[in-house]
Amino acid sequence: MKKNDIVYICSPLSAPTKEGIRQNMEKAAHYARLVSGTFGCRAIAPHSFLPEYLDDNIPEEREVGLAFGLSILRLSKAIIVCGSRISSGMRGEIEMAGELHIPAYALLEQEGGAMLAEIKETSGTALPDRKEGDAWKHIRVALHMEESGLCRDTFCTTEGPERYFNRSMADGTWYTASPAGNYCENDCTVRADIIFEVIAGGEVRCLDGNGDFPGKTPFTPFCEFEKALAADTLAAHPGLKDYHAMKEKLLSLPGGEAHAGPHGICDNWLYALDFGEETEEAVGKASWLGTEYQVLAVRYTHKPTGFAFRNYRFRKSGKAARTSSHDLLLYDWEEEGTQKGEKR
Repeated sequence: MKKNDIVYICSPLSAPTKEGIRQNMEKAAHYARLVSGTFGCRAIAPHSFLPEYLDDNIPEEREVGLAFGLSILRLSKAIIVCGSRISSGMRGEIEMAGELHIPAYALLEQEGGAMLAEIKETSGTALPDRKEGDAWKHIRVALHMEESGLCRDTFCTTEGPERYFNRSMADGTWYTASPAGNYCENDCTVRADIIFEVIAGGEVRCLDGNGDFPGKTPFTPFCEFEKALAADTLAAHPGLKDYHAMKEKLLSLPGGEAHAGPHGICDNWLYALDFGEETEEAVGKASWLGTEYQVLAVRYTHKPTGFAFRNYRFRKSGKAARTSSHDLLLYDWEEEGTQKGEKR
């Protein structure tokens, strides 16, 4: 730690009474002055002043306060742990510092000054996620959102302080994530000794992380599940056609030539279907993160021509017919000679 480095003051804030909280804010300010004066650094204790302006009981204001504190922590060269106890909020800050590879020190006040003792291990028995006798640190998370355009899945902790992590769809690397600014952008690579327990439906569905460990079962992004389901459906029904073949077929029907040119607007022709009157047949099933899905063959009729075809889709099991579903972009249809006998 060098002169003028920014360091983060980590000390208790919560207390049973408002007066107790006020006293803890004053102690945090005292620790910041003491560390700055003794070591020549810039010690910042966000909780020494933020409660004056932000109400922790209002979710939006709490989120702003947490984001501000994490932003300061990311700028810091060290985290200084102060006081005689470690609160749940402090645990979260110490763990985050460890994930950001920020060294931690304990402040030891002495008569006439202070000294710092380096904390060699930031996830030992004083912190909640370490299992006794286990070299790995476990963090429980749930899927928060999928950003296929940014090639990442974002997860949020299910226990303790709210924290976010990103997992790259490209190579499976886990990163800490910032909820501020460009929402949930990648921050630092997560340490290799952390195991993420991915929770869905109240159960652990995957064990993932940047390290190699016994029982590792990497998380499968929904988009990868969808691709695999399309491949499995194609293998089960070898004659299925893709979207381009379906498009060419509809444009080849009588009247489609007007929409087929380079300057033609074909969507009105391609999607002139009997929506709301389609029929469904369940032809398969699959599971993702403990959720069951049905594969459906949905029969549509092209209204201008009466041409009938089936579009393969999938939907959560138990949902009503004709409700929202995911398109596998696979199709089949009977040859024209077979369809001639059908009413149009």
